Amino acid sequence: MIHNNSMKVAFGTVAETALTKNVVKILVQLGYQIQFVKSSAQNSGNWADVGREVAEEVAQGNCNMGIAICWTGNGVSIAANRVGGARAAFCPAPRDAIDARRWHHSNVLALRLKPANSAVTKATVKAWLRTDPGEGKHQASVRKLESQGSY
Repeated sequence: MIHNNSMKVAFGTVAETALTKNVVKILVQLGYQIQFVKSSAQNSGNWADVGREVAEEVAQGNCNMGIAICWTGNGVSIAANRVGGARAAFCPAPRDAIDARRWHHSNVLALRLKPANSAVTKATVKAWLRTDPGEGKHQASVRKLESQGSY
């Protein structure tokens, strides 16, 4: 992935914590523009809103990718995947992030707040950002999802 000011990441979280601040710091250090979603700015704590809003920014083309964070990571992933054009993946470790990008062309990274190991989360975010979507046998599945839209 090219790291420059032309890449924009939608970012949403149910709560501001040291971990979320570290994720934002990584994005800034790597040169990404950040679009904070409304529910995140309002600290709504609602994982359904955070996941949906991050996914909508990506699906509508306002952002290249998104990162959504809730207590388990699963809630924002479920909510994001209800938005047509979003392919959210809950990735608790770097290998999961690489596979989600390479095989599934994930465009929304779902992370958990608790319990979370800050070093693992940082490595996971960096791995996800640095992995380009792959080619080959998984392309047919990705195209199938894209043609089906939301369910």
